[in-house]
Amino acid sequence: MTPTPPSIWRAAVTGYRDAARALSAMPLLALVAFAVGLGQAVTEFILLPADETRDIFQQVIGYVLTLVWSFLLTPLLIAVHRFILLDEVTSGYPIEPGNPRFLRFFAWSFGLTAAVAVFDFLTTKVNDLIPILIVLALFFVGVVFALRLVILFPAIAVDSPGATWRSALRDSKGYAWRIFWILLLASLPALAVVLIAIAGVGYSIGLDLTAARASAPFKIFSVVAYAAATAFLPAVYVAVASRLYQWMGDRVRQA
Repeated sequence: MTPTPPSIWRAAVTGYRDAARALSAMPLLALVAFAVGLGQAVTEFILLPADETRDIFQQVIGYVLTLVWSFLLTPLLIAVHRFILLDEVTSGYPIEPGNPRFLRFFAWSFGLTAAVAVFDFLTTKVNDLIPILIVLALFFVGVVFALRLVILFPAIAVDSPGATWRSALRDSKGYAWRIFWILLLASLPALAVVLIAIAGVGYSIGLDLTAARASAPFKIFSVVAYAAATAFLPAVYVAVASRLYQWMGDRVRQA
């Protein structure tokens, strides 16, 4: 019988503890992930304007860059899964495009990232009410589908014999909202830190947030904070997914 998942609060707190433990055990992995996030932030800052002012070509560049960074972060995600579930410490930063595990993990990440990019593009191009409602309905269905696939990723990372999307959907049936609230709660501490820091920058130059966003301190903070979040928050989400896999992943563990 599948054990009852823990409370939302407990799952989010455990995710932070597990992520901190994993990154402490694999500091090189954390450092490279931070460098990847820093590279993404600097590259997009140089090449692309703010989201609302991008043309179609610039939007495509942004989506391509997102997929590149997703590929580069795949070793971090797999390593954290394997550390939590197998107590395995990964050495180095193994980018292995010839490894079936790596390719399968990235392929699913690619699919979900591409779906988000499509919805993002449609919402910027659709103006009439009915098409907007259709896009929002599809987006809601997509979010629920993605949430129920969360336990597929740890299953792939540890080479589970039952790691299929059908098994993941069966195991996570009825848990989509619980998964959503756990991931949302896990995001709040990092969001609070960012908001406090933004307010601090704004206060330092007279609480003018428009000027704050244009200031050098804010831009430097934004780049560094994004890089830190790129290394830590995905580790938290991976940790949560790993524990959900343990708590509710019945069919995905079976042959």
